[in-house]
Amino acid sequence: MSGQMDQDLSDYYGYSSMWGDSYYGGQGLDLFGDGASEPRAGQTFAPSGADDRQLLSIAEITGFPIHALDGDIGHLDDFLVDDGSWTIEFAVVATKNWIGGRHVLISPADIRATNVPERYVPITLTRYKIKCSPSWKAPDWSDRPV
Repeated sequence: MSGQMDQDLSDYYGYSSMWGDSYYGGQGLDLFGDGASEPRAGQTFAPSGADDRQLLSIAEITGFPIHALDGDIGHLDDFLVDDGSWTIEFAVVATKNWIGGRHVLISPADIRATNVPERYVPITLTRYKIKCSPSWKAPDWSDRPV
């Protein structure tokens, strides 16, 4: 996404993209006084569009309902991310409206896709499998030394 946004802005303002070979930082900010940061006459900013985005932030899909193979089971509440590799280890599903207010962990491999236009996440598990999963509780880090 940052590459797409950079290209949109460089097209609008007329400076070299930071992903290109000729980016020197200050030129894009008009630090040299050559007017590169002024929009071209008659041009309006029009981003490439949300339809071509391939990457979503966790905040954008948190809260999406979870659709199991046999019906709704809860909503996407959080993710557990490995801070070394930045991979998603587990998705946290809140089942409070379906089976008594618990959180369960599911593997990212069980997520089939993310349906952004319709705002839901289909998974490859049944509701029964989720109901039989052990509860998960976030650790209490309040007494952790700083």
